[in-house]
Parts: sequence; C-alpha cells; structure tokens
Amino acid sequence: MKGNTIVEVIYNNNGGVYFAGQNVDGYVRLQVPDSQQIKEINLRWLGHATVSWSEGTGDDSTSYSDKETYFDTKMALLEKEPYRHGYSKLLQDVYRYPFSFQLPLDIPNSYQGFSGWVRYEVTVTVVGPCAFDISKSFPFTVISHLDLNTFPSANTKGVAEDEKVLDCLCCMSGFITATITTDRLGYVPGEAITFTAEIHNKSDTDMHPCKAALSVKVRYHAIGCNNEETVILSKLRGPAIRRGRSCIWERQKLYIPPSPPSFLHGCKLIDIEYFVSITVDPVGPSFALLVPLMIVIGTIPLKTTTHIIPQLEFAQSQLLKNDLSPLYPSYTFKSRRNVEFQLAKRRTRILKRAF
Repeated sequence: MKGNTIVEVIYNNNGGVYFAGQNVDGYVRLQVPDSQQIKEINLRWLGHATVSWSEGTGDDSTSYSDKETYFDTKMALLEKEPYRHGYSKLLQDVYRYPFSFQLPLDIPNSYQGFSGWVRYEVTVTVVGPCAFDISKSFPFTVISHLDLNTFPSANTKGVAEDEKVLDCLCCMSGFITATITTDRLGYVPGEAITFTAEIHNKSDTDMHPCKAALSVKVRYHAIGCNNEETVILSKLRGPAIRRGRSCIWERQKLYIPPSPPSFLHGCKLIDIEYFVSITVDPVGPSFALLVPLMIVIGTIPLKTTTHIIPQLEFAQSQLLKNDLSPLYPSYTFKSRRNVEFQLAKRRTRILKRAF
C-alpha cells in the first residue's frame, strides 16, 4: 500500500456511542491518492477488559494482571478477487465500504481507570501486495443500561450514621456523632443528590469544617490479588463545629458528573460502587469520623423523576458536541488531585448549560 492512503472509520451517529445490543453502523472511508492494488479489507470487532498493577518496589515488586474478552469477531468488507492473482485495482478516488455490527446485550459499560479498563474498538486492515498492509484501530463507547426501577430500594430514603469517641492524652474527651440522609438511593448522571447532615460535637475538642463528598470506589480483581482505588467526583465544604455544639446542614446538593453505572455488570474483573459521605475532622491528633452511604447510579431514571430527562439529554448532547469522549469519567490523569479538578471542571461546563 502506498503511504498516502488514508483509512478512516465513520460512525453514522457521529459520536461513536452505542448501547449494548445496538447495531454499530457506519462505513470505512478509503482515500486512494494514486491507482494501486489491494487484496482485501477486513474488520476486527473487539470488546475486552484488562486489569494491571504492581505492588512493592525494586526487587520486591510484584505485578498482577488479568484479561477477559467479550467478543472478537472478524468481518470481510472486500474479499480476494478470484482472478487477477487475488488483487483488486483501485483508481485514484475516495471509496466507502459500509458495515453493520450488532453488539451483544450482556456486555459491560465502557470504563477507563487507573488500574484497568473496559474498551471496545474496530480494527481496519487493508491488505496490499508484498506485505504492505495498513492496520488502524478506532475506538467506540458502549453504554450498558442499569434500570433504577428494578431496584426496590432506589426510591427509598437513605440514612447512615456513626459515632466516634475522642481521646486526649489517654483521657476520654467526649464523642462526636454524624448522620447523613438522602432523599433517595438511586440516581442517574446529571441529577443532584439532595442530602442533610446532622452533626453533634459532644466533646471538648473543636472540629474543622465538615465535608461532604460523592466518591466512586473501584475494585480490580486479578489472579491472586485485588486492588482498590477511590476517586472523589464532587464535594462540598460545610461549617466548623465548636466543642459542645451541634450543626444541621440541610438540603445540600452534590451533582453527579457523567459516570458509568454502578457494579459494571458483565465484567468480572472490575467492580464499581458509589458513596455519599460526611467527614468530621477533630482539631488535633484524633482521627476523623467518616460516615459513608452507598447509592446506586444507573442509566434509566426512576419513573418518579422522569421530569429531568430533557435536562439529562441536553447535558449528554453537550458532552458529545464538545468532544467525542465517552459518557463516563476517564481516570487517566497524573494524580488524584488532578482527577478531582478535571472532573469538577468538566461537570461544571456541561451541567451549567443543562440546569
């Protein structure tokens, strides 16, 4: 193949985002600058997951990894010519070769994390004479539905509470209690989690400003070992609480950025859970009190909240208009602090337009 030949995959939906079970339609665009011969054009559809990380340093470092494949299908767009020694002659022109591939129903949502990912791609191979081939891969995003209406507890009120005894120089100085309550337990990206936090400082120690956060906990599973990471998606800073005082932080909102659904059903290597939490941190050497409440993030909203669908569709359309990145956060930044900044920046840009 001549070096100036251009190969592209054009998806019909312009965004390259598909639901599990949907047809991926489009065409391969082949721009030939000069007449040349090709033997065949093949497609390879691949959906797969990989986890990989290392523990320890130097000679004590141990690496763990695992893989699984959801589909690996080959498709011929242009087959060998039975005559002319198996070659077809293409003149200088732009050629289009349409394709259609149906995704399986039971595949997991696309995902990109620090120690693993779920990816989908199609690879185009144009076979030329004398082993001069062109091979290029083109990713696309898969959204696997999670219907919140199938979770009986999704529309129920969420409550979590805990307490902590504070010690000062081996003497008990009192205790603190914290309770976090949400309007429900099931949400979709673009919604706001409305919560109330109640904190009682029954100690002789002042508290730093309390904090509320929406976080995602990801667990990776490899042969012989598991790994875990937590990323803050959004957070709020509350009031400080002096010794002997109480605080009720009412009807605050944490917005949910574009995120993959909970659990990542269909993937055996990666688990995803979401938590809303309140943190109360005493001034001094004592450890903080963390009260987490697990919630479920899906793709199909509760029937009682369908009034938000136009806003959600608008937010997603803005995401696709701004860039062709998938509808989930990509945790591939240099540090967790940068992750928080990038996700907050992205969430603000999209949700301000929707709400």
